[in-house]
Amino acid sequence: MSGNEKIADFVVKARWKGLPESVRCRLRMCLMDSLGAEVSGKLAKVSQIATRFASKQESANRSSILLNGEKVAPAMAGFANVSAANALDFKNNYPILKF
Repeated sequence: MSGNEKIADFVVKARWKGLPESVRCRLRMCLMDSLGAEVSGKLAKVSQIATRFASKQESANRSSILLNGEKVAPAMAGFANVSAANALDFKNNYPILKF
């Protein structure tokens, strides 16, 4: 089993209650950081450009652009969402979230 397969296997089998409290605490903080970055970056110009671009792409598969409700191709939803989250993301300056 390759390293990637081992990681994937661990992630698939992991359960919230089975994780140590310190890991659950860190995961909560990372989730809040990601959601905060997404919300704060949503109005940034780069996020608006990415959302408009994603909206123009055709796809039978539909995924949501967060905080927008629009359904687009999965890769385009990921692109628009990550663009918003990264637009104003200052987490690298927050020591507790550095890995």
